[in-house]
Amino acid sequence: MPSLEIHAEMGRRMYEPQMTPRWPILEQPSAYTVEGTAREPWTVSFYGPLNGESSMTTNGVRTKHTAEYEMYWKYIPDFRITEYKVWPTPEGWIARIIYEGTTKDGIPVLAHQVDIVTVDETAKVVRLEWHCDAGEWIREVWTRSSGLTEAQVREVLAQPKGFDRLCEIALGNEVLA
Repeated sequence: MPSLEIHAEMGRRMYEPQMTPRWPILEQPSAYTVEGTAREPWTVSFYGPLNGESSMTTNGVRTKHTAEYEMYWKYIPDFRITEYKVWPTPEGWIARIIYEGTTKDGIPVLAHQVDIVTVDETAKVVRLEWHCDAGEWIREVWTRSSGLTEAQVREVLAQPKGFDRLCEIALGNEVLA
């Protein structure tokens, strides 16, 4: 297994760039591999309290911002991590993260999250779980970054691929039915 130092560095590479609004994703080494570069594709599993289990195939390098961040930055231009702490573990790391920003109309936004990340024996991320107070994220971030009410956000999130739909609605690519 990779060392605690390697896991701490991978965690730093995951969160440090996000302390800048609209962080330049293409200029950052990946946190998904120890060397920060591409590898043969593999599957990463994810868990979130509102969207449950999902997965994606990656080669370890992101090529663009996700629709999630574009949604945040549309209405909260300075949305970013303002504080984080990484605790490396033999299996990966645990991180406590604070996100903040200000909406275009001057409303402060604050949300907390804990990530639990699992790294395999070849030092690549194979699982990422994020845990948060769903009500806080709905109130503080998702209503303000989507233009929807709390009830509408909850309704969208309860549907299959709800978070993806929320992003598309917020970005104007889909209409709330």
